[in-house]
Amino acid sequence: MEIFDIHHHVGSLIGGSLQEGEGWQDRDYTNRVRTMDANGVTMSAILAATGYIQPDGIKDTMRSNDIVAAYRKRDPKRFPVACGIVEPLHGTRSLAELERTDQT
Repeated sequence: MEIFDIHHHVGSLIGGSLQEGEGWQDRDYTNRVRTMDANGVTMSAILAATGYIQPDGIKDTMRSNDIVAAYRKRDPKRFPVACGIVEPLHGTRSLAELERTDQT
């Protein structure tokens, strides 16, 4: 039986940086896959966390979305769905980011 978990966040939900030092994404991927395997989860939707800091506004949102897309590209069987994020406070630039994420 395949089990699809619909809710895996990448990054912080309570504030802080999405990047957690050099090699953080490899460590996160390894730990995430190990946890999924231990619980019989074969696939997951990967989502951007909502607590990332945004000193550079839309650029930070774009980086967050790129990281989520990288999970899907790294392991499309395990992470077939990547969900980005947009910030309403970024105004019309959020609409452009929706278009961009649809292409990645």
